[in-house]
Amino acid sequence: MGNFFGNLNDKVQNFMVGRNGPDRLARWVLGASVVMLFVNMFVPNVVCTMLGYALLFYCVYRMFSTNVAARRQENERFEEFLGKFSRKGGSGPSQRSGQDASPAKRPAAPRKADGQKTTFACERCGQSLSVPKGRGTLKVTCPKCNHQQKVKS
Repeated sequence: MGNFFGNLNDKVQNFMVGRNGPDRLARWVLGASVVMLFVNMFVPNVVCTMLGYALLFYCVYRMFSTNVAARRQENERFEEFLGKFSRKGGSGPSQRSGQDASPAKRPAAPRKADGQKTTFACERCGQSLSVPKGRGTLKVTCPKCNHQQKVKS
């Protein structure tokens, strides 16, 4: 049974490669949806129901979206909006815990063949990584940020 859940976990991770996932805006929208649907239990209202389900749909849409650049811009605008209400008054992600901060996208270093290894940069944190040359497409996990990406060696 443990192998079943391991395989399921691998399949879900492979499905989410190249998708946005749960960012801070998606978590806030999910929370607003749950609150709206909870209020609807005590005060039945068509508007609360429709708004709650619309927010839930938007949250799922954001998490499974493959247009990561557009979702990142939306999340950054949301972070700036929330930054106006923080005690420190700043809007940058450095003033929050690293858990909620969306990582800055660094430009990928050009790939180069270095002897028997192919060197590349992590898509999320920019860490320099290398894989053996000539092994086909590999799934690589960054040791610094645990981000998984597929790389052709």
